[in-house]
Amino acid sequence: MNNCEGCDLDSRSEAGLCRVQLASDGLPIMCVGAWAENKHYYLNRYCDMFAVGTKNKWPRRYYIDLFSGPGLAINRETGQEADGSPLIALLRPFTDFVFVEANPESLEALKMRVKPLLDGRHVNFILGDANDTLSDIVKNVRQQGSLSLVFADPFTVQLKMRTVQWLANHFRADILLHFPYGTYLRRVLTLTNLGEETITAIDEFFGDTEWHKLRSLRPNPHAYLELYEDKLHELGYMTGDNYPRMANSRNATLYYLVLASKDELALKFWKSANEIGPEGQRTLF
Repeated sequence: MNNCEGCDLDSRSEAGLCRVQLASDGLPIMCVGAWAENKHYYLNRYCDMFAVGTKNKWPRRYYIDLFSGPGLAINRETGQEADGSPLIALLRPFTDFVFVEANPESLEALKMRVKPLLDGRHVNFILGDANDTLSDIVKNVRQQGSLSLVFADPFTVQLKMRTVQWLANHFRADILLHFPYGTYLRRVLTLTNLGEETITAIDEFFGDTEWHKLRSLRPNPHAYLELYEDKLHELGYMTGDNYPRMANSRNATLYYLVLASKDELALKFWKSANEIGPEGQRTLF
């Protein structure tokens, strides 16, 4: 397949779906940049270590995707299709799956793609904003004898800290989080004036207004990542030192992946998942 002719960011729907073409299976597909391949590389490695490394201790191993998308993505630079996070997880020995998606078109496409891969395993689909469907999520997860991996990969700051807190209080789970450093925060926080809606969204992302003080000091942008990490620590999570950096073709940082867990074994898994990068090089931290 060649490049998506005529494809650019303006050709995506609000939910990130390509509006130039459908996927090779005739269903809607997510439009992504080349850096998504690196994100999926790290998710792939961690899912493998998590699902295999915990199966002897935890009879039920849940994969919970809070921003699932349609399950298939297309690289708008090369036109190549690749599995999205739900299909990556389905190739690993999880026993149960919960897929949350706010866009009905994406969710219907995901249902079609997931069906052939279930092999008798249990799956629940939830239509709605992940921040507003927490009661539905918990109804579909058996707490006794279960361990969950939660993947939260929104476009910007859609994941609210109250949602992360709720997960900390209700689940035995590792959470792999998208921290929108360059795709949103670095760009927005340099603006002179922020609208009320933007301020509220960032307040809810960090869980309070402490980031306002940082903004007035104009610190190194990494200070916002440290602040977010501190908020996770306050909830009882450990985060380790490994933050894979997703960058564009100009090597500008777009976002980081942050693992939050209450189990040191998870941090060891995450460190191992990061030791070799997508190009096969060994990573130094």
